[in-house]
Amino acid sequence: MTDTNYRNQGLSRFLIERVLEDWQGNCDAMYLFANDSVKNFYPKFGFVSAQEYQWNRKVATNNLDIKVEKLNMEEQSDLKLLKNKSAGLNPYSLFAAESIEWLVLFYAISFFKDKFWYIPQYDTIVVADFEGDTMNCYDIYGPGEIPMDIILSAVTKQETKKVVFGFTPREQEGCNISLLKQEDRTLFYK
Repeated sequence: MTDTNYRNQGLSRFLIERVLEDWQGNCDAMYLFANDSVKNFYPKFGFVSAQEYQWNRKVATNNLDIKVEKLNMEEQSDLKLLKNKSAGLNPYSLFAAESIEWLVLFYAISFFKDKFWYIPQYDTIVVADFEGDTMNCYDIYGPGEIPMDIILSAVTKQETKKVVFGFTPREQEGCNISLLKQEDRTLFYK
């Protein structure tokens, strides 16, 4: 994403080398997504492409009377609640990134601003949207003491039959996994 006036000067290489130097020994792994125009760039730095998979499962019927509030990302109190909750890891994810509240807040004020649902009874935020009979669950932030099925069923709509995860669920019983193919997007890890 280098401005055309500054290309071919080694700036991207400098930035990648600096990031790798700064994080050497300070993290377990690094990952990124690249479009097809740059997918030959990252292997030069030791990144390897990987196939991406997606988990899904049928949703239990929601017959519980649990209050769910849609958060308004234009309200400071809702943003503060999200910041506090997202400072912890997703307790329902097998692999969760640490210290990402800044990234969550970026998505909250842009691409995902209408996808945050709060369950006060469980002090849990679910990041999700709906397409027909499918709920796309991108993340869950909270104490993790309540079974994931209950959290998911609290947020689902009447017509929801399936949930597709944006993370690898810790509880995998009843889940299906499939290869995720997205055009012009490659997952790399180091």
